[in-house]
Amino acid sequence: MTRFPGEAHEQPIFSVGQAYWNQRQRLAERRSELEQLHEAVGHPGDLWLCQFAQFYATALEFQPDMIVELGRGWGNSTAAFLAAIDALGEGARLVSLCRSREWRTVTRRLLEDMKPEGWFEPLEHVEAEIPTIDVKGRLKGGKRVLVLWDAHGYDVAEVVLARIMPMIAERPHLVIMHDIQDDRYHRAPARLCEEKGIWRSHEGHQHHIKIGHFSSAVEQMISALDFLTRNGAHLESADHEIHREIASRPEREEEMKRLGGLYGEACWCYFSLNEVSGPFTFPKWRG
Repeated sequence: MTRFPGEAHEQPIFSVGQAYWNQRQRLAERRSELEQLHEAVGHPGDLWLCQFAQFYATALEFQPDMIVELGRGWGNSTAAFLAAIDALGEGARLVSLCRSREWRTVTRRLLEDMKPEGWFEPLEHVEAEIPTIDVKGRLKGGKRVLVLWDAHGYDVAEVVLARIMPMIAERPHLVIMHDIQDDRYHRAPARLCEEKGIWRSHEGHQHHIKIGHFSSAVEQMISALDFLTRNGAHLESADHEIHREIASRPEREEEMKRLGGLYGEACWCYFSLNEVSGPFTFPKWRG
């Protein structure tokens, strides 16, 4: 029987909640650094400090040798991943793909006052429309791959599902998706569909689509849920895992609260085909 990706199921092979808990000591040790990086990048609404810490902890726990960042903006996640690579100290690479220029023109210059040149060496920074970039060439050699899928639109979804996923499906991998919330832990979008009409595409954060207990204002949730359903896999909720591993256990939550702003809600999801057996179904690349 095929499960809908929002249905209850056994705990996934990788748990963000467990990673958050396991890495609490390293978060405490690097708390000042992470807070300073987040403040220096600015634009905290793009990635909250607690999400910054969650991405950092996830990378530490998963221990990728390659991180692929699709969507960079001002570079909050870029800084979080570079900090994780520095902490891991095992030669991982960060491939950051985005059309935005702000990392090069603003953010890196701010961070250069805090970090030595070598801190930036693992980063390959590309400024271009993601569908035009040779992602296959850049993924060669990655044996354990962490992907941040944070660029919107169906064209980028096609890059992820038709080009990247076939390459990494048989490797250990994890795909993080920002801008998707689990309505079991957050208030569901108040604006009902009759106020805006049928949801057709991303229209800012004022209009959400809701499927199961997930809701989002961005197109890739639809593409991801369709892809995962076809392959018998699941979209996992970081909030649900944090609740299961931490928030539902008072002694653990009390300890995590000592991290201050590094501990908090997630509002993001993740998935991996490693939790199911192939053969897998991938959409055709039309680029």
